[in-house]
Amino acid sequence: MQFIDGMLERLSEKARQNGFLIGVDCIDLVNDYALVQRIGAQLAQRNIGIAISDIDAEGAALAACRDLPVVE
Repeated sequence: MQFIDGMLERLSEKARQNGFLIGVDCIDLVNDYALVQRIGAQLAQRNIGIAISDIDAEGAALAACRDLPVVE
């Protein structure tokens, strides 16, 4: 999280308050769901959300996951 924290320090207060999204490929989310959950929780504390991109057949594996750490 050092990289993220360093990046946030360089942003304006308004940008930090508005928050932003980081895109994660669906296959990466499916392949290491536990890691994405941990990182998602840390990012959420910093007002950063996760957006899933490139959803295809792997997306079906996420249907049963009620605790997805994504906002979009």
